[in-house]
Amino acid sequence: MKFNNSKRFIENLEPYKHTKDDIMIEIYATRYGIIEHVSRTGEWLDKNYIIEGSIQLKNVKIEQNGLDSFNGLLEELDGVEINELTNDNDLIDTFDIDDDGGGSVHLHEVVFSDHEGSIIQLNDDERDKLEEIGEWELYEEADDSESQLEITHNGIEKIIVKIRDNSDITSEKIFILISDEKYDNYDENGKYIIDSKKLSNYWKKKFGDDPNLNK
Repeated sequence: MKFNNSKRFIENLEPYKHTKDDIMIEIYATRYGIIEHVSRTGEWLDKNYIIEGSIQLKNVKIEQNGLDSFNGLLEELDGVEINELTNDNDLIDTFDIDDDGGGSVHLHEVVFSDHEGSIIQLNDDERDKLEEIGEWELYEEADDSESQLEITHNGIEKIIVKIRDNSDITSEKIFILISDEKYDNYDENGKYIIDSKKLSNYWKKKFGDDPNLNK
């Protein structure tokens, strides 16, 4: 069953809030709908530093399992449509990512401190050395790293919940919440519906009237 309304999606899933069946959750982001904020720490020229960056992830797929994740999802969706979801309450984490599609790191700033934790400025020689190697090397050579995910507005396109009785693999029930603007693009199992007319036009534009001519 597919839904474009969180209220009806929740109503259909509420009977399973205490189920002992297997629950699998798949969350699909829109293109660049999730940003990974990265903070890395290290040491350079006997100084501690923190360098921060962000990555706009291209095509994120999140996978979660179990009742806790299921109930957490329903709580997050209560009174909120899919395009309004945020990650303020840690709905998703980096270890949930099954695939992210990649993305480029954008460095923001590097802050230096002494071993007591007080922020310090580099002297002229140190700034010259940093300019020579570039901040990217500090990012690459950092010792520790922490990441946090941000869901942008309209950042989630589709959520699939699969519920299955362990003793009967044919008993799987599928519930899909889809953003309103993408609702007609998916079937009842969450599979993308290929528009044959658009596909035909694509091939004509790329290869001419007969796509077999340029294979």
